[in-house]
Amino acid sequence: MTPWWSHHPPVKAAHTIALLSLPWTGTTAVNVLLQSLQLAYRNVTRNRRRSVLAASAVFFGVFALLTIRGVLNGVQLAQRLAMVERYTGALQVHKKGYMAQVLGSPMRFAFVADEALLARLSAVPHVTGVTRRLVFGGMLNANDTNAMALITAFDPDAEFKVCPRRREDVSTGSTLSAQEPNGLLPAAALVRRLNWKPGQPAALLTNDVDGVFNALDVTLRGTSGLPNVPGVEARTMMMTLAAAQQLLRTDNRVTELALGLDDQKHLRAVEAAVRVAVGPDYEVHTWEDLAPQLLQEEHNQEIIFGVFVGIFILAALLGITNTMLVNMLERIREIGTMLAIGARRKRILTLFILEGLLLALLGCFAGMAVALSLVAWLHHVGIHLKFIGGGILHIYPFTNPLQAGALTVLCGVGAVVASYFPASRASRMSPVRALMGNEG
Repeated sequence: MTPWWSHHPPVKAAHTIALLSLPWTGTTAVNVLLQSLQLAYRNVTRNRRRSVLAASAVFFGVFALLTIRGVLNGVQLAQRLAMVERYTGALQVHKKGYMAQVLGSPMRFAFVADEALLARLSAVPHVTGVTRRLVFGGMLNANDTNAMALITAFDPDAEFKVCPRRREDVSTGSTLSAQEPNGLLPAAALVRRLNWKPGQPAALLTNDVDGVFNALDVTLRGTSGLPNVPGVEARTMMMTLAAAQQLLRTDNRVTELALGLDDQKHLRAVEAAVRVAVGPDYEVHTWEDLAPQLLQEEHNQEIIFGVFVGIFILAALLGITNTMLVNMLERIREIGTMLAIGARRKRILTLFILEGLLLALLGCFAGMAVALSLVAWLHHVGIHLKFIGGGILHIYPFTNPLQAGALTVLCGVGAVVASYFPASRASRMSPVRALMGNEG
């Protein structure tokens, strides 16, 4: 009977036994490793259908994980940009003690935002813009119906430089404009509650900075936010800074300054520089301080993704374990022959582990190539989720070399672990029993 290795001329039988018998030292070790890899590749291709099935499990696992990872990266970045460029800005400056009393009496911490202060902040490296805001509570009256509202007032021109996506927070109508300072953008739920239609008269009422009740005639420019949002968002409203200062009689005072950055990687450095620029009477907060719920959501997403990684990798590596076990059982006499003529047990162990590693890496690299191509295409075209009633989430999936490398290492280590059990059984066989076709 023709021995199995005679069908593969690159590695002869005597050569195989010789390399499995050589001591692993010096340059010999490199030769042994290279020749072992060649032999492992030959063994993997002996039963191509089985090898393809095992590698396919790794392929689909890596493809799914890397694609999900790319989309998740895009979603997290989109959520961060939506928060920063739509609501908070990269950083905010408040009078010291403001954040502790923001739900109580925020107007107590209003401060003068003069040109000198704005110039100092604009001069900080990487700051692209500064916008002044007034955040306060008031009561909106329309059609003899009252509703409480949380109001954010700003200068539209400066605001859109710091938060360019603020324009997207318009469900119906048009955004705020300095040409119509008394125009309002209430939440859609607030407008429905008041049954307020464009053109109908309405008044905004609140206490000014001295506690005196004041009112301002306002007009409806449109609605903001999503149409059916629950909780606090259903009572939010935007207006121009000029109209709010007239209503509150605050002159040049504001409750906060929001800053935009050219690159978020400079966030901490700019935060430190802004603290120096404003002095000890003010407090500086990054968007991370202002939106901890977003960071918690990202943390939960990472936990869920980690569970997916475990499930996919386990399923793929179980396929490798099963394939290597079947290979080992089919080659019992072959292993016995190797052991009988002097092959070292450690070399047989290494050979089987290399076969499992090769299967995993072939599937891994193929899956990675397809996944990276898909993620690159999705990044180019983007995923644009438009919510009913307004608001768009622009998602551009992406991956980085560290994530792809970590997945490759995980597949490699997992393949070694998955192959160890059948490889160990192969290396511990008794030569005599193996030659008789008995594994024991």
